[in-house]
Amino acid sequence: MCTAEGCTREATVLDHRVPFEPDVPPSTNPGKTCVENLYPTCSEHDRSKDDEGYGEWTTSTDLRVLNED
Repeated sequence: MCTAEGCTREATVLDHRVPFEPDVPPSTNPGKTCVENLYPTCSEHDRSKDDEGYGEWTTSTDLRVLNED
């Protein structure tokens, strides 16, 4: 299930809560790809986050998500 508040779509994507920084070494990257930094979302919410940017928001399961445009 997608964790975006109010969404009832099936989750098809695991997305980063803190964005991955491609130019930062893995050992110091704030957006590590690990269980603690991923949350399930549907493809529509994943796309809209990337296109529009949500800023900071909380999922329906209380995960804090940061999106730095």
